[in-house]
Order: sequence, then C-alpha cells, then structure tokens
Amino acid sequence: MFKRDHIHNNNNIDTPQEELDMSPKIKKQKLVPMTCVDEKNDDKLHVHLILLDFSNSSLNVPIHKEILLLKQKFSLQQEGKKKWLLKRELKYQKFFPVEFMNDPEFVLNHIKKFGYGLEFASTQLKQDREFVLKVVQHKGSEIEFAICDETFLSDKEVILAAVKDEPLVVEYVSEELLDDHEFVLQLVKQNGQVLQYLDDMVHQEDIILEAVKQKEQALEYASKDFLKDTKFMSTVFRFIFPELETFDYSNKECMIQVVQKFGYLLEFASDELKNDREVVQHAVTNYGSSIQFASDTLLHDRQLAFLAINEYYGAFKYLSEEFKNDKEIVLQVVKQPRNTTILQHASQELRNDKDVVLEAVTHYGNDLEYASKELQDDRQVVFAAIKQNGKSLAYAFYMLQRDRTMVLAAVQQNKNALKFASRMLAKDKDFVMSLIQYGCFMTALEHHGLGFVGIGYSCSDKEIMLKAVKNDGSALSFASEELHEDPELVFEALQCNGFVLEYSDELYRERMKYCYDDAYLGPRN
Repeated sequence: MFKRDHIHNNNNIDTPQEELDMSPKIKKQKLVPMTCVDEKNDDKLHVHLILLDFSNSSLNVPIHKEILLLKQKFSLQQEGKKKWLLKRELKYQKFFPVEFMNDPEFVLNHIKKFGYGLEFASTQLKQDREFVLKVVQHKGSEIEFAICDETFLSDKEVILAAVKDEPLVVEYVSEELLDDHEFVLQLVKQNGQVLQYLDDMVHQEDIILEAVKQKEQALEYASKDFLKDTKFMSTVFRFIFPELETFDYSNKECMIQVVQKFGYLLEFASDELKNDREVVQHAVTNYGSSIQFASDTLLHDRQLAFLAINEYYGAFKYLSEEFKNDKEIVLQVVKQPRNTTILQHASQELRNDKDVVLEAVTHYGNDLEYASKELQDDRQVVFAAIKQNGKSLAYAFYMLQRDRTMVLAAVQQNKNALKFASRMLAKDKDFVMSLIQYGCFMTALEHHGLGFVGIGYSCSDKEIMLKAVKNDGSALSFASEELHEDPELVFEALQCNGFVLEYSDELYRERMKYCYDDAYLGPRN
C-alpha cells in the first residue's frame, strides 16, 4: 500500500539540498514521501516525489510557456468533460452523437429513462447478445433494432425477457418457437396479452387459461369458439368470479356481473338480454363498442349512445344513422382526444357543417380527408387541421398545397408534410433554402431529395446539402451516395451535432477533440 504524507521541503527528509535549490525564483511546492511495502520481503521502499512550480520563473521562458499551455489545456479539458457529462443527460430523438453511440452505459440509461435508443446505437452494441438482453428486459420492443440475423428471434431467453414488457414482440418470433407448445405456454405466463398476437390455430384451452390467469384482459383475444363455449367460460370464471356457481349467457344475474368487467361478451348474450336496457347499459359503460351488439330498439336509445361514445369515441361508428346525423352527438365525440377518424362515420350533411368539421380537425387533423370539398378549400379549416397534424396537408385543396404560408406551417408541425406540397414549390430552390432555416429540410431529403420532384434533385446538390448539415448533421443520411463520403460534409455533420452514418473510433476521437477539447474520460473498455 502507498501512504502519502504531504510535508513542506524544510521537513527532515534525506534529500540533497542542491536538488531543491534550483533557482531562488522557483517556488518549491511539495515534497511527497510515499512508502511502499514489499509484501514478500516485508521491506519498506521510500519514494520521494518533488513538485516544482516554474510559473514564476523568468530563467526558462520555453518551460514557462509550456507550463502555461499545459495549464490551459488542462482547464479546457475540465470544461470539456463537464460539457460531455451534461450532454450525456440529454434526451436524443433522432440519433445519438458519435461520442455516445458505442457507450453501453449511456445507451441503456437512455432506454431506461426515455423508452428508446437501441436504434441509434453502434452496430457493435446491436450485435451484442448480453447487451441486447439487458435492453429488452427494460423495453421489450427495442428488440426490433437488434442486428441478429434471426439469432435473437430464436433465443428463448431474449424473447421471454422482451415479451414480459411488450407482447407485440411475439410477432417477430420465429415460427419454430411458436410451434413449440411449451414455449407458447411460457410466453402467455410471462404476459397474457401475447394472446392478442397469436394465430387462432395456436389458441388451445390451456394456453388461453394461462393467459387469462396472468392478465384477465387477455380473455378479449381468445377465439370466439372458446368465448361461446359456456363450459369453457365457466372454467374461466371459476377463478375470476368465484361466487358464480354456474354461468349461462341467458342468465341476467350472471350477465350483469360479467359485462361490468367484460362488456364485449354482450355479443354472446341471448337476444332477450341484448334487449335488456340494464344489461346493455352495464356493458357499454365498461366497453363502449359493445353498443353494436344491442338490439335495434336500444341502438336508438340516446342515453346509451352517449354512454358508449363517452367510454370509447370509436363506438360512434356503431351508432344508428339517426345519431350519426345528430349534431350534438357528433360534436361531443369529435372533441375527444383520439388517434383515428370520426368524421368518416358522420352524415354527409355534417361533413359539410363548418362548426363540426372545424372541431373535428382541431382534435384530429386527418379528419380533413372526410370533410366536404368546399371545406377542404377553406383556409381556416385547413390551417386548423395542419396545426394539429401537418400531414393533413395531403387532403387540402391543391391550391392550398402550393401556398407557401400553408406549407411552411404544415412542415413546421410535421416535417413529413413536405411530400404533400405542390411540385412547383419543390422546384423553387429559394423555397428549399428557406426550409433549411426553419429546420424543416432534412425530411425532404428523406423522400429521395424532395421525392415528389425526382430522385437526386437535392440529395446530390452539395450547396444545399452543406447548408443542411450545418443546420442539422443528420441531414447527411439523406445525401446521395457520392456525398456520403464527402470529407467536408462528414466533418460539418460531425461538427454540428455529432452525427455519423456509422460509428468508428476515428470519428469518435475527432469529435472528442473538436467538441470536448480532448477531455480525458478514463480508459475505454
């Protein structure tokens, strides 16, 4: 072991005085004796470290300059390391800068905090089984971005870990594994929702039961043959509703209890119960879309209609034609936050009602597709739509698709909206340059250099590409092949925000040197 004992140079240390008296103007800093024990011989070895400060010395100008440069470099590196640590905590949405692409700790932490990131990691990390296993344990869907040549998709440990977090992963699993009955049982025991993505041919009684035991909601995805089977359903309900001694789809008392938890089972109720307002009310309160299974009489019940759409806006499409032309009901449903169209199911009359359409596109821009032709040419309506979703520009009247103000507003909301702009604007180089200033140009390149203009139009234009990568380095990924390797573009992209097409140690070192003043981060594994 080393033992450090800092003392001044006037302490009693067996050191020749001439070694210390180098110059009267040189400040003698510290003499540090260190004791090292030889474990084999139990001998003590003494090491003396003498630190001298030449900063006040006028006798050796070159040394003085070197010391100042060294101090300056050290100071810059400290600032560089601080900058690196701060950038390490940021959220990255489109790519990881090269300094973090091959850093397993950073990539894993980013995935833990933000739910994504393997897509932006280096190829080396994407191919690392142990690293991928750690990733999918936290975010199963990230397996999509692993580079595995089918290896991971046949790896039971990796798949089971991923499925626990994300049942959709089962869609990537090899057919060989899905033919393994015991493995499928393991899958549903990990996550019952897997049943949703399994082919009906795989549905067997024991698999469904295990899925429902793990997740009661998985019952919704069982094949209808099983759901109609009262004997099987009695087995299922034995552990969900222990108080139910028997189960019968024509038993009102049973069905009231069941539809309060599984409203969609109204589909299998007797015709008498489908016409029972109390039963139907409980069903639609739990599962709005079950209104479709109500009797014709109850489909015209206004109160039930409101209950259904309030539980789930999508239930609107199952309402009677009478209610699809009811402005109050339609306004109620289009105001709800949603990710699918409602206007498509409204009457033609209400699709031409500006109040209804304006409200609809404000909450879901793509409802513009189902507005009347007249309202698709209404600037107020179209602007409200593209403000919610820039891509709804696709459904605007063609004259508005060539309107600069409208197009800029659309691409600022969603950069992919640019592909729906008029070809006339795409051919206007000044307009393209203005897009770069708005930070909206990169996605244009994604579509083969303003894809609606023609392949290579902007991708191979170095002037445009240079301006683009200076604004956002990731624009380099949409350059033509010959420009991918252009040293000037590669450097500008690296300098801008650390974007590289593929990780390399050389580009890593260049980035650390340029952006972080060659900060020393310790040994790299």
